[in-house]
Amino acid sequence: LEQRGLGPTSEGMLKRLQEDITCSICLDILEDPISIECGHNFCRGCLSAHWSGVSAWGSQCPECRAPCSRDRMTPDTRVKSLVEKIRDLPCKETLTATVTASSEVGAAMAGPEMQPPLGWGSWGTATWLHPTAQHPLAPHWGPGVRGKAG
Repeated sequence: LEQRGLGPTSEGMLKRLQEDITCSICLDILEDPISIECGHNFCRGCLSAHWSGVSAWGSQCPECRAPCSRDRMTPDTRVKSLVEKIRDLPCKETLTATVTASSEVGAAMAGPEMQPPLGWGSWGTATWLHPTAQHPLAPHWGPGVRGKAG
């Protein structure tokens, strides 16, 4: 980031933005972001899956536990636009980004049968380096919590 003239403050800002567009259920960048009554955002698929195991009368926000109605999920077009803009940010070719994942996810992916692909760092809470990374969110498009191919 420093090669583009972005200092530590800009790098910190990117990390804070990344936190704001991360789904607290899957710990990945929001896909098809929706907002619920309490104002929290989630991936539509993640929240639907989370609520599928709960009675319709017991729906709560996974983050703050506020009661929420399933029929009041609304697409969050501003967050979706923000995600798209951040994904379009140019970045130096060998970008190192911090990926924070839950300890269970890190432990589950650390087994010998789940080795990171060649050119990647470690799974879970780690610093990943990929030689073809193009922007700050590239690690989320490689192997991660959702198991996307890299």
